[in-house]
Amino acid sequence: MKKYQLFLPVIIILFAVFAAAPFHIVSAQESLPEIPISSADDVVRILNNILDFVFRIIGVLSVIVILYSAGLFITAGDNQERRKKAAEYLKWGVVGIIVAILAGSIIGIIESVLSL
Repeated sequence: MKKYQLFLPVIIILFAVFAAAPFHIVSAQESLPEIPISSADDVVRILNNILDFVFRIIGVLSVIVILYSAGLFITAGDNQERRKKAAEYLKWGVVGIIVAILAGSIIGIIESVLSL
């Protein structure tokens, strides 16, 4: 049960973000611009935009987890179990930020290697 407590805030935030997405899509269908895809560069550009959005979401979620762990540290007092729980949240929040940064930079590295 303790392992799933980390995922509860993440699931709630993802649900809140993606629950409103269909309403935005339905209201914007009339005004969607035509996206011309005429070359592989256009596909790469679109994929980069999507991945950039995903990495930003990961970074924001990681910061939220770190703030949650800070709140746990503050309210833990002498409770060692809550301090350990807060330390775990902090660890995984930092890992999330590192993953988001590395994942974003790997794309640039791969592009520079392949364009030689």
